[in-house]
Amino acid sequence: MRKKVVARPKSEDKKQALLEAATAAFAQSGIAASTSAIARSAGVAEGTLFRYFATKDELLNELYLAIKLRLVRTMIAGLDPHEKRPKENARNIWNSYIDWGVRNPMEHKAIRRMALSERITDETEIRLSAADVAARLPARRHAAPLFVEGAVTILVSPGGQVPYLWLCRMAA
Repeated sequence: MRKKVVARPKSEDKKQALLEAATAAFAQSGIAASTSAIARSAGVAEGTLFRYFATKDELLNELYLAIKLRLVRTMIAGLDPHEKRPKENARNIWNSYIDWGVRNPMEHKAIRRMALSERITDETEIRLSAADVAARLPARRHAAPLFVEGAVTILVSPGGQVPYLWLCRMAA
């Protein structure tokens, strides 16, 4: 009689360790980082990595999405709903972005390298867009006046010759 083998349940701690190790590996070596190095850094066997992520591309896309969403949430957290000056809120959002990069240098470097990859799927980009659209809505109310102010400044400033097509692209 054969014993039935029951797979161990997945551990959230192991998954988090793999994501952290992948962040460091991608920041260090770009997407060329090996899955064996990522697994070793996480303290697990390479086969364990593939229990959590079917492919390296799946790991890459899940990590990219997670980091980008944390970044967006951090930037939007800098938005003051009571601030009436659009420039001030734009500055707050920008400062939140800079602070995030300073506090998370490994994630910042990893996301820059991953963003250049053709392995980031359209599905991941769609998921990112869908997930962060609600978070970005409050910022749009403050960004629109800045765009209008900037466009008017360009149009009325001496020598402010900006091609019409460029302005249309900015508005899109």
